[in-house]
Amino acid sequence: MTLSTYVSNMRLLTGVILLVFTAAAWGQPSGEVESIGFENLYRPGGWTPMVVRIRPNAAPSGTYQIQVKQRDLDNDIAVFTRNITLTGSTEGGSRDQRFWMYFIAQPTNNGLPSLREGATLKEIQELIEVYLCEESGKQITQLPITSVPETLDIKAGGFGGRRGCRLVLVVNDGNSRITWDEYRSGFEQPDSLRGVLEDVIFQPLRVRELPESALAYDAVDAVLWLDSDPAQLKADGGQREQALETWIRGGGHLVIGQGRNWQQNLAFGDWLPVDLEGTTTRDDPEPLRTLAYSTRGRWTRDTPELPSWDALKGPFSIAVASPREGAIVDQWTTLPNEKTRRPFIARRLLGCGAVSWMAQDPGDPTFSGATKRGWLNVWDHLFDWRNDSFASTQINDEVKTTYQQANGVDFGIGLTT
Repeated sequence: MTLSTYVSNMRLLTGVILLVFTAAAWGQPSGEVESIGFENLYRPGGWTPMVVRIRPNAAPSGTYQIQVKQRDLDNDIAVFTRNITLTGSTEGGSRDQRFWMYFIAQPTNNGLPSLREGATLKEIQELIEVYLCEESGKQITQLPITSVPETLDIKAGGFGGRRGCRLVLVVNDGNSRITWDEYRSGFEQPDSLRGVLEDVIFQPLRVRELPESALAYDAVDAVLWLDSDPAQLKADGGQREQALETWIRGGGHLVIGQGRNWQQNLAFGDWLPVDLEGTTTRDDPEPLRTLAYSTRGRWTRDTPELPSWDALKGPFSIAVASPREGAIVDQWTTLPNEKTRRPFIARRLLGCGAVSWMAQDPGDPTFSGATKRGWLNVWDHLFDWRNDSFASTQINDEVKTTYQQANGVDFGIGLTT
């Protein structure tokens, strides 16, 4: 190493050290953008959640502001702001603190560059600027974006077309593990799935990762609740519960899979379409097996992959419940040692939206861990999706002719500007 190189490196190192000590002396907080959307899944032109992590350093407790800047449809700079309360280190806030931020993801030029299209962090950071500011709006520091988001609305190119895509949030804090390989393959390779109106992505998250504003659900088509305690929604002032209910009443769809711990779902209260009475067991996987064998218009019992359902061994847990007034029972079942029918899938309106309930947990490992086929039909039944689904192993020339790939175009202004 030459003397000049050594001197240059020492100057650089000294500069970095001075910056660190200066920032600490000023007591300014710092941070970064952890994710855009739900685990970086977002929909162009709609309200999008953002998780921002702030380090108090030696800053005092107080009110700060997060700003998100980007271009709008008129090519003006749009600024989205939110005031936050940061707990300083002197009051026990030395650890990183996370905050939700909400903004409308860039609606121009087909949305933000996507990870699937090879977008880089540099491209994203040039389009979106995020700042931590004083309460007055004076900028303190720019918060770097640490990951590239992935769009749910993939661009159609040439003469080809893409189906739209549903986003289902899967709330699970326990051992539930759903199987959605057939829908996953359809999103990744559209030709491997026919007879569906839209592709589907199931995105898992925990209760504490649910947003605190109904705005964040703008891109969400349904919420699937599995092995999680709904009482946790009331934590931190109940903002998560309020946001979820506002979204449902505005047209959202909450689907509840009943786990073995039936008492914890009593916390859903008036949302439930049934009165829960307990659980029992049965030796066969009915009626879930029947749903796996049949679409809404076709019986698929002879499909080679499906007999794995016949090999499932019990006992299988199933809930005992009665429908509430105003509920619609979509699927009935008869439980062991009972002559009367019990609801297996029930639905009830909540505002302009709905809450559906199923008497079993579709993510129970006794089901999902033992068979990988037929779930396409189960999801269509459970979410009430009007599909005539054909998985890759069922697609033949007749199916290809009947269900050709459509050249659909989304005419939303955000995708045509």
